[in-house]
Amino acid sequence: MYQGRSVRAPQVVLSVEVPGASRDALAQVATLMDEFSAYLAYRVPGARVEKSIAGPAPTRTVLPTPTPTPTTGLVVDRSTRQVSVDGRPIAMAYKEFELLAYLAQHPRRIISREELIANVWDAGFASMRTVDTHVRRLRVKLGAHALTLTTVRGKGYRFDPQPSTRFRDRRPIRSA
Repeated sequence: MYQGRSVRAPQVVLSVEVPGASRDALAQVATLMDEFSAYLAYRVPGARVEKSIAGPAPTRTVLPTPTPTPTTGLVVDRSTRQVSVDGRPIAMAYKEFELLAYLAQHPRRIISREELIANVWDAGFASMRTVDTHVRRLRVKLGAHALTLTTVRGKGYRFDPQPSTRFRDRRPIRSA
């Protein structure tokens, strides 16, 4: 992920006209717009969503946009391959992400270096020191959340999630 320049967050405007609709239909449309704007905010971080509904009355109802709540903690999203620390995206190498995701999939379980090499690396291309080096780099990138990666002396590593740690593992469904 390139982080050399700042990019303005996109602004999305949702406008729906429902001629001759009842109050129930307008309420359903408002609910759907809320859900869709939440989905957009999730898929496009930092996006501002403005919503408006035009009902049978000649006036337009403009719904206020929810103020984004500051995201704190560590978020590992497997489906988008993104890691964020306190709302800030973190750039990671491919194997760093794979290592963190594997550890996060098995919280509070001690995972040996041999198991990590077998599941994250090809066994012929990695040594025990490779795992140690990648864990050290991960701790530097995670900053205040480095304590989630615990070394168990003589055994391996353990992922100890804090209350603010989130792991999302929604993989896309592949069709046959």
